[in-house]
Amino acid sequence: MPTFRRVMFGMAALGMMLTGSAFAQTVTDAQKEQALRLIDAIHVTDMFADYPIKDALAIESQIVVAYPNLADQVNEIVQEEALNLADRFQAFKGEAALIYAKAFTEEELRQLADFFSTDVGQKMLNEQEIMYREVGRAAEIWREGFRKDLATAVQSRVEEVASQGQGQPAEDAASDESAEPEEPAAN
Repeated sequence: MPTFRRVMFGMAALGMMLTGSAFAQTVTDAQKEQALRLIDAIHVTDMFADYPIKDALAIESQIVVAYPNLADQVNEIVQEEALNLADRFQAFKGEAALIYAKAFTEEELRQLADFFSTDVGQKMLNEQEIMYREVGRAAEIWREGFRKDLATAVQSRVEEVASQGQGQPAEDAASDESAEPEEPAAN
């Protein structure tokens, strides 16, 4: 079953590819072979593997509603036709590999596939979602502390400047502007 992290990794990699300057390059068979290795290693097409089964079941259900007395025959026909179209998933996988092959050189694809085929590469894929979530939480804590400390430090410094007679808070300044000017004291 595809996980959020794999979907996000695939989308991020696709985004990098689409914006990269190497996207228009000619693809060699060796590049496509390495891209297929990478796709298998990072499971980028796995999230789509069960679509044909789901679609076949949905189509079968719709037709059985219209022809309830032919349910067994409909099931058999759906299975046969689905098997006739099964090779389309491999074609889709080839298209996905082509996208990756256009974005990376053969050597880059080899390095990526080699890495993600290792235990540590698989661990990274498996732990990525948790790590992103934890980094996000740490960032929230860091940002809140930064914001609080910055506001405190700036306020303190501004109050110091104001106490030296160089300014006053906006509410005091507004009330002073609306007040009548004071008459100079008589000596």
